[in-house]
Amino acid sequence: MIPTIFSDRTAPQVKVTLTVPSKTYRVVGNRIIGMVDGYDALEQSISHRLSTERFAYGIYGWAYGTMLQQYVGASLDYIRATIENTLQNSLMQDLRISSVRVTEVEQTDVDSCVISFNIHHYMGSPIETRLTINV
Repeated sequence: MIPTIFSDRTAPQVKVTLTVPSKTYRVVGNRIIGMVDGYDALEQSISHRLSTERFAYGIYGWAYGTMLQQYVGASLDYIRATIENTLQNSLMQDLRISSVRVTEVEQTDVDSCVISFNIHHYMGSPIETRLTINV
């Protein structure tokens, strides 16, 4: 039998479709109120990831949460240079999110600034988000 050699042009193409389950509990305040799915589940996931400091709670895995404590006492230039990478490392752990783009970093007070960013996902138009952090 003669082995068959595939070149790049004749290699068989395999299409992989990834289905990500998104049904979860709806959390309002500190209470579980029913279930949520789809776009609402994604928004809730984003909110929870942004409000949880990474490595602070043993119940969450090492990849869950956002490392925002590093910005306490930091200059606005440092925040502008690194915040997009910090948000990407946090949010893109969720397979439903394809990219995160920071649009504006604005200092609103002596000890706080607002980060405006867009979260691109496979369910439709980007989610425009504003996050206030203490610096």
